[in-house]
Amino acid sequence: MTVVIDIDKNNNKRYGSNVNNGKFSTEDDFKRADKLNDLIKKKINDYIEKVGLRNIKKDRVLYYWEIGNILQGIFYKSGLVLEEEKDLFFKNVRLHLDSDIFPSNDLSRQRDIPEQFFRLAGYPIEIAEKVKWTTWSYLFDSPLMSGIKSFDIWFSNNLAKASLSFDQAFSRLWFQAINVLFKNVRTEDWDDLTLLNLIDSLFELCFKIIESGFKPSEKRTMELLKKSLAEKRKEFILFKSDAISKKDYLELILNDFKDKYSKE
Repeated sequence: MTVVIDIDKNNNKRYGSNVNNGKFSTEDDFKRADKLNDLIKKKINDYIEKVGLRNIKKDRVLYYWEIGNILQGIFYKSGLVLEEEKDLFFKNVRLHLDSDIFPSNDLSRQRDIPEQFFRLAGYPIEIAEKVKWTTWSYLFDSPLMSGIKSFDIWFSNNLAKASLSFDQAFSRLWFQAINVLFKNVRTEDWDDLTLLNLIDSLFELCFKIIESGFKPSEKRTMELLKKSLAEKRKEFILFKSDAISKKDYLELILNDFKDKYSKE
């Protein structure tokens, strides 16, 4: 199949295909591509006209999720695009998304916005709305977490059962913990289960810190946690290799953090 990937100011279309590099695209393929392009344009325009740009800016997660849901419906149900052409599909979508609905930093960082909306819609809406868009965007931009195939399932399950709020303060604490342990670490050869276990452990650690009465928004909390994790990198490697248990590792870090906190 073939997909529209660019349209110039004179409405001339450029097509792309991941199947045989487009060498054998037929007239029917081009007609199908035009039909897909028209469908994407109509669905997005109808939706934005219905809800209004102003409302989208007020509740980004809800409306970005709904746009993603529309895109999933087109991709999986229209029969106009192949699974292996998903990247081209997102290029086609990008042609019809008004830049006014995005935060300015989204454009400056050249994010693949359609793919992020598409991925967000993979979460139940009640789970998606537990997290601010800035946090979703950070997660979707992260090569580490995006590289874990089962990350979205794991994250959705953890958000569903979390006893505490996954707010901006918590997410910053968790992200900083991840950055400390994975800084300058090459993970290409690590399997998904290992990576997910380590990320899950840091997620649990941050919740334990909050449950112990420490404020994630407090600068001292973040700095001392980072210090404990950095000083216990040897234990982190032992934990990764199953030389010490998850329970023992978390208890070690938590106690070290509490000890540092009490002395400063």
